[in-house]
Amino acid sequence: MAYACVNCGLKVFLFIIMLGPAIVVAIILTVMAIIANIFTVLYFCLIGWFCEVGICDCHDKFIVKALSAPWIPLIEFSKKIIKFLKDPLIT
Repeated sequence: MAYACVNCGLKVFLFIIMLGPAIVVAIILTVMAIIANIFTVLYFCLIGWFCEVGICDCHDKFIVKALSAPWIPLIEFSKKIIKFLKDPLIT
C-alpha cells in the first residue's frame, strides 16, 4: 500500500516537471507533421496525381502513406507518455 502512494506521488511530481517539455515536443512534432502534409499535398497537386492515377510510372500510389507517415513520431511519443503513466515506477 505504501508503495502505491509513493509511486503515485512520484508520478505526479515527475509529470509536473515533464509537462512543459512534453507540450513543447508535442507542438514541435505536430507542426512538423502539418508542414510535411502540406508539402505532400502540394506535390500531389502539382505532379503526384500523374502517378496516383497511373499515367506515368514514377512511383506507386503514395498519398495515404505519405499523409500518415509524419504523424508516427507523435503517436509513438504519446504511447511512451501513456506507458510512463500506466506502469509503476517503484516495484
